[in-house]
Formats: sequence, C-alpha cells, structure tokens
Amino acid sequence: MKKGNAFLDTSIIISREFGPQNIKERIKIIEPLNKYATTFTKMEINCSLLKDAIFLYSLLVEEKDLTVVFNRLQRFPITERRRKRCLAILEKITNKRQLRLADAITRLESLIRGLHYILFRDINLIDSKTNCPLANMKITKTNGVYKMPLCYSREVATCDLEKFIEENRQSLVKISVRKDIDGKLSKFIAKIIDTPAIAKGRNCSKIGDVIICLEAPDDSWIYSTNISDFKPICKALKKKFIGIKMAQ
Repeated sequence: MKKGNAFLDTSIIISREFGPQNIKERIKIIEPLNKYATTFTKMEINCSLLKDAIFLYSLLVEEKDLTVVFNRLQRFPITERRRKRCLAILEKITNKRQLRLADAITRLESLIRGLHYILFRDINLIDSKTNCPLANMKITKTNGVYKMPLCYSREVATCDLEKFIEENRQSLVKISVRKDIDGKLSKFIAKIIDTPAIAKGRNCSKIGDVIICLEAPDDSWIYSTNISDFKPICKALKKKFIGIKMAQ
C-alpha cells in the first residue's frame, strides 16, 4: 500500500452512507485516497446494519402506514444505537418520509440485497486473518421472511481467531498494559492472551476495534469516528490514526 492510503473502520464505512450530513462532509477528506478495509468489517456490518435492515423490513410489512412505523421504532425496546441505525435506514429508503409504504418496502429490499455493494463499492478489501465465516454469510428469503445466520457460539465457531490471537500476542500485550485503554477491554485482552478460545463466538465483538487496527498495514492511516477507543490502540501499535468527530 502506498503512503497516505486510508484504512477504514466500520463506523466510517457506515457513516459515508447513513451518517448525518455534517459527518458525511467531514468524511469527504478520504474520497481522493485509495481506500482499504479488512473483511472483518463486513462481519460487523452484517451483525449490525444488515441485521437492523432485516428487522426494519419485518416492521414495514406488518404496518400500513409509515408514520406508525416511525412511532413504533421510537418505543421499541432496543438499544439507542440500534434505534438510530434503524431510523437512519428508514429516512434513507423513504426519502425523508416522502414515499409511500409500498415504495419504501421495495427500496428496503433493494438495500438489503445490495448493501455490501453500496458500502464497499470503492473500497479494496483485505482478507481478515480471523477468517470469520459471518463476513461472507448469505441471507435467504423464505415465505416473505428474510433470514440470516446469527453470531456463532464459542463452541461451534469455525474461525481462526485463536490462531490470530497467538500470532499477535506481543501486540495484544502492548495494548493491554496501556493506562489510557478502556479498563474492560484491557482486562478482556489479558484473559484472551492466556486463553485465546475465550474470544471466539460472540465475544469477538469485544475486540473488534483491536482486530481492525492489527490488520491495518503499517503504511496506512486508520480512520474511525470512534476516537476514544481507536486512538490509544493505534498509539500502542505505533500506527497512524485520524479520528472523525461525530456530531454533538
């Protein structure tokens, strides 16, 4: 990779399409650059944005009015982060509530089927050494219902995360001992250094930022909106980092 290339984390990849306008404007600084990402980001997107789009589809086909869908989302018992993602998707497919429900459903189905192309259209993907099968999972539609594999349990996970941790043990130690690293992350890294199998399954999400930073080539700049977590990790690994501040 040439000097100055941009290595994008999941938050940047998603924000380019679904972020607020002021964030999209800030992210435009990467447009002239050669853009790269690890395929691990595909897994994170599948387990977040794609999962939310499928959830939203189930709401749209149940209701007869978009206003009801918006109101129902506001009350639905989900995390605030997930609610914001769903609302961002809904705003995009309804053209800010200007479309009819039937048209919104059609656009959402197109989005579900083409999400990876939309997000990664100009990004060069580097195969993740974790070999997570969820990065290349296939969604299916049966009797009008979209289905996708959920995160595997530790016992049945077929990835190479244990090997990845063994190969990056020294780097993980450097991250875990930094005082500016989140305390929970530091303790978890210490655990997986001793017992790598603990990180498999749903636990891999706890070190997603670490995996992305480890897989970034040394001659690239890592871009993320998650400044508080990425900055100390990049310092520990002596990797170059540019943070894009989120809207207040």
